[in-house]
Amino acid sequence: AELSEGRRFGDDADEIYTDFAEADLIAAHNFPFDFQFMSAEMARAGRTFHYKNSLCTMRRLTPVMKLLRSDGRNYKYPRLAEMRDYLGITAGDILSLGERLYGETGGFHDARYDAMVVFSAFMRLQETMTDISDMIIKAVNE
Repeated sequence: AELSEGRRFGDDADEIYTDFAEADLIAAHNFPFDFQFMSAEMARAGRTFHYKNSLCTMRRLTPVMKLLRSDGRNYKYPRLAEMRDYLGITAGDILSLGERLYGETGGFHDARYDAMVVFSAFMRLQETMTDISDMIIKAVNE
């Protein structure tokens, strides 16, 4: 309530709708989870959540990172911190970005922090992983 100065999602739903609908690609870590929240909030505002293409970093990096489940038989979805570490993104990188963008930042599960980790991961993936870059280009061109 303090950070938003009392504003609610519905107060900015039209702008949020337009931002997502016009973006070529949206990226999230655990996109299906975030999709449920966005769909519910848009429905409360009388809209349907609309987007062109999505990239779920959690699901896309599972076969790349190859982190074993406790049973040792299958790969588990990487946590946001595991993805950050795997890509060589430091907490300091995220805090520095937060200072530049917001003047401050919280830690994991602060929406700003989590978004900056996904943004940093997205940028790193474009720079370093040809197969991910090709997948991103394909999603944008679909």
